[in-house]
Amino acid sequence: LLKHPFDYIPPDALRIPVATIMTSRGCPAGCTYCCTKLIFTRRMRFRSIKNVVDEIEDAIKNYGFKEIHIMDDCFTVSKKRVFEFRDEIKKRGIETTFLFPNGVRADQVDEDILKVLKDLGLLSLGFGVESGNQRILDNIKKGIKLDRIREAFKLSKKYGFETWGFFMIGLPGENKKTVKDTIDFAKELDPDFAKFLILKPFPGTEVFEQLYQEERIFDFNYDNYGPYTGPVHELPDFTKEEILGLQKKALRRFYLRPSKILKT
Repeated sequence: LLKHPFDYIPPDALRIPVATIMTSRGCPAGCTYCCTKLIFTRRMRFRSIKNVVDEIEDAIKNYGFKEIHIMDDCFTVSKKRVFEFRDEIKKRGIETTFLFPNGVRADQVDEDILKVLKDLGLLSLGFGVESGNQRILDNIKKGIKLDRIREAFKLSKKYGFETWGFFMIGLPGENKKTVKDTIDFAKELDPDFAKFLILKPFPGTEVFEQLYQEERIFDFNYDNYGPYTGPVHELPDFTKEEILGLQKKALRRFYLRPSKILKT
């Protein structure tokens, strides 16, 4: 446990100290790899905007926090609520930096939402893309089309946001072509930063049950289920070593392009 809240310094923080807050719980999506629906269910529950902004104001005025990280899984699910949040922040004259560490869904942003987030002073946006292959997205019940993801990145860049793309390697049904599609799609979207993370089949999720029944999971030590650890499963087309190799290949193909190197 942290000895003091000021000891919490996330690597993506722009101003410290940082306070975290949840304004809602739940996620209506049905992604097979995600355990959010097991913890919070798919039913959305919202705190009142007044209650949320009261807490933010208290954190800034009485405790000296300079940045607020909103940890919701679906902050932008309600356009009306996003507008109300912006209006209440502006009405009270609160000045701080906001960040959404869990990202936002690509199908929950449009020009209106992005204008509001820009008005709040948000500098960066991350999107869970997962795969550049529509069949794989359908298999994991992501509930989104590739063109909608393209539009979200295009609009985010239009409004000057730093963009992050989150991709997954080792999803059920993957083969060499689908992984290539993901790498190519990441290069096409060209976010400022891309993360290629290896799937972790958390117990209770649909993807865990699928891989467990197929006897594809070889490691049940959950200390090894972090986002930056190696594979804990294999696939019909890939060994664990090959999955790890594909992750490294994706990182090389994305970042070792002349256009990326020249930006650094």
